[in-house]
Amino acid sequence: MREPSIIVLHPSRWREAKALRLQALQNDPLAFGTSYEEALEYADEVWTTRAKAAFERDCAIALYAEVAGDLVGMAGAG
Repeated sequence: MREPSIIVLHPSRWREAKALRLQALQNDPLAFGTSYEEALEYADEVWTTRAKAAFERDCAIALYAEVAGDLVGMAGAG
């Protein structure tokens, strides 16, 4: 298995971040301040705004683990 790379995700990859977070919310709902059902209702604009803010480190930081171009994990604070 390849070692993951830790990256700051470019905002253009917001759909991947959304998919990973929704999956994480289903697998470990207590790790987040939002429920899966709430996050599922977010408009695309919410996801793109969050991705841009994290990339620019405007009010939050989000780091992602990537293996062979696929996101496999995330950690954030903000």
